[in-house]
Amino acid sequence: MSFAVDVRDSPSAVVLVASGELDLLGAPRLTQALPTDLDRAVVADLSGVTFMDSSGLRALLDLRNACERQGQTLTLARPSDAVRRVIELVDLTGDFAFSEAAPAS
Repeated sequence: MSFAVDVRDSPSAVVLVASGELDLLGAPRLTQALPTDLDRAVVADLSGVTFMDSSGLRALLDLRNACERQGQTLTLARPSDAVRRVIELVDLTGDFAFSEAAPAS
């Protein structure tokens, strides 16, 4: 399965809706989807991610760092079991903000 990311704007956040395999091929698509001039928080809806490897984790860390450099926050919304498993495996749950609610559209 391939990876896709859809960028949606809401009044309070830029929402990245990801689906598919967040791996070596998909990870660059996620990081490239982030707008360069952030004026609000970023929410990554990861409920549709079916697989994630270390490349996907690196992409999430890169997103978080890019948000922080611009004075914004990154929230991982509804992370799938595949995403949560990798983050827990490397003990990075404290490095991300999580939300179980669907992001506002």
